[in-house]
Order: sequence, then structure tokens, then C-alpha cells
Amino acid sequence: MASAIGTFEKQSYEEVNIIVDFSNRMATAETISSSTVTVTAKGGTTDYSSTMAGTPSVSGQTVICLIKGGTTGNLYNASYRIVTSASQKFEADVIIKVHDVT
Repeated sequence: MASAIGTFEKQSYEEVNIIVDFSNRMATAETISSSTVTVTAKGGTTDYSSTMAGTPSVSGQTVICLIKGGTTGNLYNASYRIVTSASQKFEADVIIKVHDVT
């Protein structure tokens, strides 16, 4: 069973770049051919990508995506998926915890 690479806590107003590094799973000369980031409710299937995830960009063997919005008190799963120049497919998940300080 796969697990999340970490948890990131943010407030609903914040828009932050979350970077996922795939270099530990890729060969040195291997590159990222394509990437996607999908945001769903943790433990559910509702897709929030259109309102919570920007367009991912690639820098070396990392993927950067602007994560924004969300509802305070909710947990989300940001799933970073890549296809490499060697036709390998990798996925890394980041748990997003939205918590507004009142």
C-alpha cells in the first residue's frame, strides 16, 4: 500500500507552490516527460483539481504545483503523477490540511 510523502498545512486563503522531488526514483539522466496533479477529498472521490490546483510545471526531476483554496477543517489528497523519458510512471501523494486560524 502506498502512503503520502507528507502533510502540508495551509489556510484557505493561501496559494502555495508545493514541490515534489522524484529524483530518488529516477535514473540520473532520466527526465519527466509529462506531469499531472489531481486534488481530491481525502478518503473520497470528489475532484477539486479545477479550484485547488494550478498547472503543474517541471524543473529537473521535480514537479511544482500551486495549491490554493480549500475549506477549513477538510483534508485533501494532492496526487502528483509523472511519466518519465524511460516510460516509467510514478505517483507521489501530499495530504493538504486546510485550517484557518480564528
